[in-house]
Amino acid sequence: MWQTRFRLILFPLLALACAAGCSLRPRPQSGPSDVGVPEFFLLPGQPQDYEPITIGVTSQIDPDHAPLPRNDSERLLFSQLYETMVRVDGEGRLRAGLAADWTSDDGLTWTFHLRPEARFSDGSPVRPHDIRAAWVSAHARALAAGETYPWDWIAAIPWPEDTDKSTISVVLCESRLELPLLFVHPALAVTKPDVHSDWPLGTGAYRLGERGAMPGGTRITLLPTVTGDRGSLAYYRSDQASQAELRFMVLPGADQRDLLTAGADLVLVRERTVIDYCDGLADYERVPLPWDRLYILVSPWLCPEVVQHRHDPLSRGASRARPDLPGILREELAANVPSEARPVDDFTFWTGDTLYEPADTDAGRRLKQPGLPGTGSGVVFARRTLPLWEDLRRDPEILGSDPSGGGGPRILYQRGDEDAARVAGRLAVLLSWNGGELIDSYGEELAALVGHLRSTPDAGVPTAPGVGFSLLWSSLQNGDDAAYILGLDRAAFGAMDHGCAHPILASRQHLVARRGLRRIGLEWDGSLRLDRAGWQDEGPRP
Repeated sequence: MWQTRFRLILFPLLALACAAGCSLRPRPQSGPSDVGVPEFFLLPGQPQDYEPITIGVTSQIDPDHAPLPRNDSERLLFSQLYETMVRVDGEGRLRAGLAADWTSDDGLTWTFHLRPEARFSDGSPVRPHDIRAAWVSAHARALAAGETYPWDWIAAIPWPEDTDKSTISVVLCESRLELPLLFVHPALAVTKPDVHSDWPLGTGAYRLGERGAMPGGTRITLLPTVTGDRGSLAYYRSDQASQAELRFMVLPGADQRDLLTAGADLVLVRERTVIDYCDGLADYERVPLPWDRLYILVSPWLCPEVVQHRHDPLSRGASRARPDLPGILREELAANVPSEARPVDDFTFWTGDTLYEPADTDAGRRLKQPGLPGTGSGVVFARRTLPLWEDLRRDPEILGSDPSGGGGPRILYQRGDEDAARVAGRLAVLLSWNGGELIDSYGEELAALVGHLRSTPDAGVPTAPGVGFSLLWSSLQNGDDAAYILGLDRAAFGAMDHGCAHPILASRQHLVARRGLRRIGLEWDGSLRLDRAGWQDEGPRP
């Protein structure tokens, strides 16, 4: 059986490497290192009042996904409700989250010390047993869905001592000299089932309030988690003086311009036409966010060593040259997707100049260094071998054909992703061109790429169907189709330069906020923190 050697990182382990000059011997670690350093805020300023903030989103929010978001709307809402042990802010600084501190003697076992006041949104204290139970349950759900990161980098979660009410330990599969950033991954956010609701309880700055229907969607209210007398019934109230109530308008599929017309104070937009529209609104201001999504082309036919098909001119085991995407094609694809996008030809997108240039000149310098922003040291990407494509139990000639009988090569993308749809559709059209037309328009590189993607000269008409997440993932694992267009969010995904993965373009969101709204926190993955947001002026709002 032909064995493919393919390495593509879809779920990377983001871990801090040892800074230059450090000892090779593991040394005790603790954190956080930026205690007292001010947070980085978008729209800086000091709010004078904290009236409710209305937020418009256009994707469905499913509590069954919590705390791991599946779209931009869920990421925005879940980040207010649920916490990870640590977080990375908009300047790349590692900061305390649910854990106030962390230590390790060998870099293998990490112990987190919970902040003393940590409580779930129903007022119950957070215990180490709760955290372990949350992680075990999340791991089981991930395995059922075929998702292994970040769990495949955790060797054990020791059972806490019954008398231990403040620490939880995690044993890694390999020693890390610095705290590994897998603990920032939203899959490791701590939740607890709520017997009264289908939403799990969280430990974040907000708790779930009223939910109800509205024309075309639903309304979800988040109320502040009040810090006060935790032993009394007055622990929770909705009128905390220095924290705004959040009112989410969830209108799946709506035009984001209609959200602003409906009175939204804050909207996150990707589409160019909406961005241009917002620039003409006197009552709103716009701020671009980090480049947070990367689109890549993945194909078993583009591996340097790939399963042979009967019409392959290379001998078995021969290494084929990697055909690359020409720059003119990347520019065309980036210019024609709905989102604001830029072409990218490598994977430094994840760690290069992707965040703001803050006023802190030292932070600005760190942002431009290779590696995780703000750390001054390189990022260690742990390598995985998924998809394997090493044991194809079918006739390799039909690899890349429509299993329904159409016979044409398919380029799959996740249904509902308009950017991926544009990219896949354009590449499907190019697959039907002959070599001469391709060379005239895009150069020999794309003609070579098409030669690899089309198994036979008389292959059927190429198609670019959108499929659900499960079907896309299953096909990707098995190598059932010619190619795949994957949109990878910075929060949970990454990729390594390899012959089977071609970066195409990066996109980003823009924050559109009503004038007067201030102090919106920014995280490294592009998500927002709204617990400090408020209004700088005291005038009435819609």
